[in-house]
Amino acid sequence: MGTHSKISPSGSSRWLNCPGSVSLIQKLNIKDTGSIWAEEGSLAHAIAEKNLILPPKERKLYNDAIKGQSGEQAFGMPKWGSFVINDEMIDYVTTYVDYVVSKSEGHWYLAVEDKLPLFYEPQSNGTSDAVSIVGDTLNIFDLKYGKGVKVVLIGEYQLPIYAISAIDKYNWAADINTVTMHIVQPRMNNIVSETMTVEDLEEVRMRINLGAELTEEIDAPLVPGEKQCMWCPAKNKCTALAEHNLEIAGLDFENLSDPILPEPDELTDEQIRDILDVAPLIENWLKSLRYYVYAKLTHYENFPGYKLVQGQSRKQWADQEKAYQLLRQKFSRDKLFDEKFISPAKANKLLMNSPVEFRDAVSELVIKPLGKTTLARESDPRPSLTLENEFSNLDE
Repeated sequence: MGTHSKISPSGSSRWLNCPGSVSLIQKLNIKDTGSIWAEEGSLAHAIAEKNLILPPKERKLYNDAIKGQSGEQAFGMPKWGSFVINDEMIDYVTTYVDYVVSKSEGHWYLAVEDKLPLFYEPQSNGTSDAVSIVGDTLNIFDLKYGKGVKVVLIGEYQLPIYAISAIDKYNWAADINTVTMHIVQPRMNNIVSETMTVEDLEEVRMRINLGAELTEEIDAPLVPGEKQCMWCPAKNKCTALAEHNLEIAGLDFENLSDPILPEPDELTDEQIRDILDVAPLIENWLKSLRYYVYAKLTHYENFPGYKLVQGQSRKQWADQEKAYQLLRQKFSRDKLFDEKFISPAKANKLLMNSPVEFRDAVSELVIKPLGKTTLARESDPRPSLTLENEFSNLDE
């Protein structure tokens, strides 16, 4: 039976770019305690798994049966007890399930939650959400239920690891020539795929094998960077990251009591660009430091220089029904309640079972204003804005 790997596919962006992070995490004895968002994602995966196993005609019956239940009621998992399976979750999971089914049409093999011996560490397993083989094409599917960060395929290694491991597992039974890797992130309307030949994946295999070997080196380097540090559990204890961020900010550990930061006009354009490029990394690091101190204090540990205080709050009714009954004696209902028209997104859910003509009529009344102008890196796929001088048409 395979074990969970310390160089897992899901952590590949970290350990391939920062091989020293593996030994640092071990040294600090950091355990993966998960998060509420990860548990919500696990529940969505469990519903998706059941849907893909069931015959198509039984899926809606199953989804209707679990709708309104907690995760604990539906699956017997106490840690999912705080999540209610609602229409929204079912709809998002169905988007993923329908996609897998459509891309696997004509398959001769389909596996759900498929355990794959990792090619670079065969004694350990990785689990692919779904694997299908259609003709000579292997499909790897990954459901991403999060909505905080849009997931991409380019430059990532989790799905290529699953793909290569699946080739090794199934190539004896199929003549696989191409692999298509799919990410479905329904809550961000993000579906992406990438197709590679088996030959191209062999080059990726060598890169990953070398990276895995490097993590075993005694002096494996710590290499700070946005991608590898974002989800690293050791970032709030990593001196390499701290020194990197302070260097970018023009500070050092010996001079933090009275830091002096340069004004923008005291920096060159190149320096400003370099600082902005690593701003997400620094912001994420500062957030992890605050969380670390907060966690210590909430566990009744002292942290010199900081304490917990009561935050601001807004007044609320202790008993809204009693307040209503009292106020209605003096004021009419329209004075006591704020009425707000539903948004297009909520209207769209109401219209799911409406005739196409009616939905089209409503759609004609929906507009999407331009978003707020924001700063982005030059590599951002969105087109660059050309800002015209707003005074250009004024009479002189």
